[in-house]
Amino acid sequence: MQPTPVTWFSLPADDPNAAAVFYRSAFGWRIEPLTREDDPAYDYNVILSSQSDESYTPTEAGRVNGCIVKRAIGISTPVVLVEVTDLDQAEKDIVAAGGTVVSSRIPMRSLNGEFILVRDPEGNMLEVFRAAPGR
Repeated sequence: MQPTPVTWFSLPADDPNAAAVFYRSAFGWRIEPLTREDDPAYDYNVILSSQSDESYTPTEAGRVNGCIVKRAIGISTPVVLVEVTDLDQAEKDIVAAGGTVVSSRIPMRSLNGEFILVRDPEGNMLEVFRAAPGR
């Protein structure tokens, strides 16, 4: 089995604007304007914690960027995003390994893909993302 990469992180906030001010001030991270999704519950601010290209991909190996999301979507602590090529198979593998799928598929127009929220056997939340073919 090929290792599946962590490519993003999400930080939940009750007040995304206040969180943006904190992360900009505390760490010097660049916070992008709000990205709007079809469902406003999933609007988010991109966090650039490293030098990146125009699609927010870090230019230095081993770095990741992330976003500030609304806590109301069900994420209560920071989570990492694991990127997979087959979301159906990932769901099966997660359940077979003792994890739980906790959301239906959530389309992300801005990222040209979809994700699910899952919980590992220890209770940690993860986002599992699949980019649309050709992305």
